[in-house]
Amino acid sequence: MPRTTEPAVKETLGNNYDVTIPLGRFVLDGSGIVDSLIEYNTAHDGLTLSVILLESIERYLACHLYSLADQIFKYKQTGSAAATFQGETGMGFKSSLYGQTAMELDPTGYLAKRSAQAEDVKLGGGIKKAGMFWAGTESTE
Repeated sequence: MPRTTEPAVKETLGNNYDVTIPLGRFVLDGSGIVDSLIEYNTAHDGLTLSVILLESIERYLACHLYSLADQIFKYKQTGSAAATFQGETGMGFKSSLYGQTAMELDPTGYLAKRSAQAEDVKLGGGIKKAGMFWAGTESTE
């Protein structure tokens, strides 16, 4: 069951919200991530996480997930229609200010760990060394 609400997410998004996109899916997805955070916390640190903190993390995660569907402007110019968007694909939660805020609020480090894994996948798991071996026969010459 979600800890945050669509109106709370809409309020946090402010001018970044396009009223044509429903927020319910992002709230549910954010709730699923927070549920995983709680499971991780229980298995590892067992920190006391308040309901207020969990709602805030979930709200910022919902905003982050929304921003992936409707990218947030970093820079916008009306004359000649130029725009730059926040973040970059593959940056995990670092790709939006909302995701960064959720990571900052998370005392367990779970979101930072997930974000680092997303970046690692983007980078192909780090530097790989290429190798070769000869599987043919030796020359008789």
